[in-house]
Amino acid sequence: MKKILMNISNHPSSKWSTEQKEGWNEIIDIPFPEVAPEWDIIDKEYLKVKNEILCRLEETIKKIKEENEELKSAGMEEEMKQIFVFVAGEWTITYRIIEFINLTNEIEFKNSREDEPVIPIVIVFPTSKRVVEEKVPDGTVKKDVIFKFVRWRTLF
Repeated sequence: MKKILMNISNHPSSKWSTEQKEGWNEIIDIPFPEVAPEWDIIDKEYLKVKNEILCRLEETIKKIKEENEELKSAGMEEEMKQIFVFVAGEWTITYRIIEFINLTNEIEFKNSREDEPVIPIVIVFPTSKRVVEEKVPDGTVKKDVIFKFVRWRTLF
């Protein structure tokens, strides 16, 4: 089974280290939307942005699941894709995305047949090691903080 990562963030995978990209057969970058701090969760603008990202996520998942069904029908199960999702951005919309994925998994499990295993969507987050370098060349302190990717960790 192939592993596909949906990267919902403002950190495009083109800027990731080789180590961070390893292990994924495919990475789909979905930019996290701009969410104005002035918006409340009932404001039209907020609801529009939230619904757009959830619709895009739902469409992408649906497309991958349809492709998996076609591969399964053709006897090509090894080409099927398991979906992993990394999401990072404004917290209330991040929460809604995680909630949507959990509900999608619950529905899949509830509607599945006993003889057919369900392929869950897995939420993942990168872990990193923080390296701090302090320099005092002319009496002023300059602090550089570097985050070095270590591995992916599942949420559940």
